[in-house]
Amino acid sequence: MLKATLTGPYLHTTAHGTGTATITFTATKACWRFSYSGIDTPNVSGIHVTPPPPAGYHKLSIFPFTATTSKKPGCEALNRWGASAPGWAKKIVANPSRFYVIIGTGRYPNGAIRGVLHRS
Repeated sequence: MLKATLTGPYLHTTAHGTGTATITFTATKACWRFSYSGIDTPNVSGIHVTPPPPAGYHKLSIFPFTATTSKKPGCEALNRWGASAPGWAKKIVANPSRFYVIIGTGRYPNGAIRGVLHRS
């Protein structure tokens, strides 16, 4: 199980929200659970490679979780993200601090809050 504490400053935003992300990988799927407050309605989330880009820029997600992000937990099969997904999952579990989670919103589509992953 991996966790991240989510805030706005690491992404160079003026967002003042906070939250947490819990990510679990199995051999065949990725599961997540988000909690957050102080941001407008989330619409995107995912795992990215550190460091984040400069303000106003966006890196592609290694694992974009869902088209709409909510506080409802979710799971998806690793093969949904393609043949390289199991390899990325192993890299994330082996060295979680090299990856961060974002939650984006309409006002902050490149990420309102984010946090570096760590083992819980």
